[in-house]
Amino acid sequence: MSIVATCEELFIYQSIINPLSKFYIFYKTMTNRNGIIGLTIVLALISAYYLSFTFVSRNIKGKAVTYATDASGKVDDKKRQHYIDSLWREDVYLGQTLQEVMERELSLGLDLQGGMHVVLEVAPAEILKGMAGGNSRSAAFQKALAAAQADKKADNKAFVKIFVSAFKEAAPNTSLASVFATSANRTKINSNSSDGDVVKMLNTEIDGAIDRAFQITQARIDKFGVTNPNIQRLPGTNRVLVELPGVDNPERVRRLLSGAAKLEFAQVYLTNELAPAIDQLGSYLAKEDARVKAAGKPAAATASTDTTKSGLSGLAAQLEQKGDSAKTDTSALAAQSAALTSLFVPMPQGLGVYLKDTARANEMLARPEVRSMFPADLVFMWDRKGTEGQNNQLILPLYFIKKQNGQAAMEGDVITDATHDYDDRGRPEVTMRMNGEGARKWRTLTANSIGRPVAIIIDNLVYTAPTVQGEIPNGNSSITGNFTVEETKDMSNVLKAGKLPAPTHIVEEAIVGSTLGSEAITAGVLSSVIGLIVILVFMVAYYSGAGFIADITLLLNLFLLLGVMASLGAVLTLSGIAGIVLSIGMAVDANVLIYEGIKIEIAEGKPFKLAVQDGFKHSMTAIIDSNVTTLLTGIILYTFGSGLVLGFATTLVIGLLTSLFTAIFITRLFLEYQIRHGKVYKFYSGLTKNWFKDNNFDFVSQRRRFYIISSVIMVIGVGSFIFKGFGLGIDFKGGRSYVVRFDKNVETDEVREVMSAALGNSPEVKTFGGFDQVKITTDYLIEDTAPDADQRAETKIMEGVSKVKDNKGTIVSSNKVGPTIAYDTMINALYAVLLALAANFVYIFLRFKRLAFSYGAVMSLAHDVIILLAVYSLFNGWLPFSLDIDQAFIGAILTMIGYSMNDTVVIYDRIREYLKDDKATTESLPTIINNALNSTLSRTAVTGISVMLVLIVLMVFGGEVIRGFTFCMLLGVIVGTYSSLFVAAPIVVDILQREKIKQASLAVTGVSDAASTKGKIVKA
Repeated sequence: MSIVATCEELFIYQSIINPLSKFYIFYKTMTNRNGIIGLTIVLALISAYYLSFTFVSRNIKGKAVTYATDASGKVDDKKRQHYIDSLWREDVYLGQTLQEVMERELSLGLDLQGGMHVVLEVAPAEILKGMAGGNSRSAAFQKALAAAQADKKADNKAFVKIFVSAFKEAAPNTSLASVFATSANRTKINSNSSDGDVVKMLNTEIDGAIDRAFQITQARIDKFGVTNPNIQRLPGTNRVLVELPGVDNPERVRRLLSGAAKLEFAQVYLTNELAPAIDQLGSYLAKEDARVKAAGKPAAATASTDTTKSGLSGLAAQLEQKGDSAKTDTSALAAQSAALTSLFVPMPQGLGVYLKDTARANEMLARPEVRSMFPADLVFMWDRKGTEGQNNQLILPLYFIKKQNGQAAMEGDVITDATHDYDDRGRPEVTMRMNGEGARKWRTLTANSIGRPVAIIIDNLVYTAPTVQGEIPNGNSSITGNFTVEETKDMSNVLKAGKLPAPTHIVEEAIVGSTLGSEAITAGVLSSVIGLIVILVFMVAYYSGAGFIADITLLLNLFLLLGVMASLGAVLTLSGIAGIVLSIGMAVDANVLIYEGIKIEIAEGKPFKLAVQDGFKHSMTAIIDSNVTTLLTGIILYTFGSGLVLGFATTLVIGLLTSLFTAIFITRLFLEYQIRHGKVYKFYSGLTKNWFKDNNFDFVSQRRRFYIISSVIMVIGVGSFIFKGFGLGIDFKGGRSYVVRFDKNVETDEVREVMSAALGNSPEVKTFGGFDQVKITTDYLIEDTAPDADQRAETKIMEGVSKVKDNKGTIVSSNKVGPTIAYDTMINALYAVLLALAANFVYIFLRFKRLAFSYGAVMSLAHDVIILLAVYSLFNGWLPFSLDIDQAFIGAILTMIGYSMNDTVVIYDRIREYLKDDKATTESLPTIINNALNSTLSRTAVTGISVMLVLIVLMVFGGEVIRGFTFCMLLGVIVGTYSSLFVAAPIVVDILQREKIKQASLAVTGVSDAASTKGKIVKA
């Protein structure tokens, strides 16, 4: 054996087998009853604690809706949000503010509450243009850039690598340094730099641009005011994911997120320069307070102030009194009055406002009468970040920015470079350099701003406002202060926004209307409840009294699953609910393995107590092996999936772990309790007493017949692949899709006709859900990156929809996937399937130590995948739901692989056990395999029926969004069960028999050789 192979086996042992042995040790130690009870109580309390935040948050949201609902039943969203804002920084539960409570709740995904999902892609081509400067106008550069942009659509390599390859083809004798070694880049490379050094610099700048885009996107979303947004940089890509719950104005979001950031430098007014204006504002607030009181409108408590305590005049002095005692009127009138007169707090740069009050402050400062109090060239701007105030409440600084005719003194396009460094005292600092025009403007600005701050502004948010120490004549500046290294890195990156704007384009978009979201919640809850009831009834019907114990463990499993999800900050989606329901169905498997093992021990005449002990002991290997294969698949799903697949994988993996705990430990706890009280279970009901009893099906002798059946189906499927192909979802081919709901039933041909006229080409139109709803898929304007492209496409769709006679239609959801991200999604899906097959092959080999088992498992999985693809190709367009190949289909395929392996491993485990038995020396291999298959048939049937019942419920009640996904899993369970019995095990028989024949042949050859050499002299 090679050293490499030994190392690989050692790694696999350490990463997979060793943890399993530790789990077995944990299992042995956990057979202590008190230990199980103690751990269960701890887990239950932790789950209850984290889930309690969800109940508190939902309760407060319900009160907000009640508060904002008028007599006609209409909800005023502004009043509802005002109610929530008023409690945002207040302690509402266990010393936690409402913000902290809502951050800890089990959040709903966009498909359940409506909203907008966007993937932004930074345009690396624009960055390369900026880095090349004037050289970007050369013919070779332009040709290489265009080729790289075209190739990127079908290549997931880094853009720089694709560009360099295209450039070397366009200009083979030209170095990269001759293009990128400009005066702006002289601190990084020079004309003698190697191509490798230039590539390294370009990659660094693009990474910085992506980080900058991420920061700017965060700031823009914060300014948008969405509750609980999700913003994350997607690892290994130049993309940023944004999820905005409850958004009802997609076009505003598109404008907000697309395009380059605007970097500006401007002077800042000092507070003492604005003392008269602040006095007038204080007087205005006092009058407003009196007017509110006189009007009898709801108001907050008033506060008496002493204006003599501060050097600041008027309102500034009042602001310093914020902490003083106040005479409080208990009426709502007085409450709002205090809120108005204590709106602002003093800060070093001027004024600040508590974060929860910024909306009211904006409204106040936008009033014409307030605006007229301040200089005409003054603009109010907020700081990007807040600072901690009293009681840990966040205060957002307000800057008074000077802009002549709305124009800042300088814009960021004059900056040639910015870096983070250390000053002569070793403190982190930021250095920046400007071009000639910038140096002249900077000299004037700094000369006029000595001793006062200059604000650095991006998208009308102040990132920092350093104080100018003196005139800076040459455009080379350093910014110092009490900064951390990370802060200087971020600031230097931000300052490059002028030179390298890095515009972002929306390459993927999904919009779910609030109506569709509420319908999804109804469908999800209904399918969950019905699925759970079906499983609970089935277990009692099959196992009688023991079924009640299984039901209790299933309910505890559900409680722990939701608790773990809440503690991890997971988001509950419709596909996640499907994962929960399916994990409940699959959780039955561990109980079934235990119960069937106990039944075997009882059949051998053992007393009930010993039968329970031995049943648990003998089923442990099968339980661990079968669940590890499913866990491997779940991890691959989580790694490569997104959207629907990711939500499903999250709940599947968590549910798998919690079901192992409840089935192994809690079930045993209940059974031992019953044993101590003299209770004995039979593990069958009157209905199921003789099911699968003494069955003796001959699976192996019929294997060639099933080989032929499977081969015929696969050949037909391959023919369909070639001549008919597949219906690809926009995940894989790119495009736009719109779900349109009409007032009445509508014919797809009629919709296709009017849409063809509107779009100029024929889109794909399919019934989606009921006959009053269709899904329109088109590639119209899919490669147009203009900010208004999405709005223009939606306008065209509505133009076509409006031409359907006497039938009004509305868009309830939409989706967009650009060609680049579609290619990446398809490649990731292929990797995921191949990795799942490889991982299961390796694991089976390590556990069973024979290649026959690995070959049988992987060939049966390949058989399952081909048959599923065949069905999706043959029946596409014939069934009343989507059979498109998309991410959901790949997720279902991977889940099917996990289930099929689960089934196969249980059978293999029994085969291995029978091969080690003494009878194996006297029985033929087909007989041994048949006995193993028959002994596991009851487990195969019960688990399969449980999962299929759940999937049927999900198909009927789960909603249209997951119907195709559920159908694929249902079909996968049927095909997977078939292949475990009629493909995987028979293949093992054939391979082992060939090995046996080969070994016998070698033995005969060896004897013959020995006989032929007897009595002869042979040459050594």
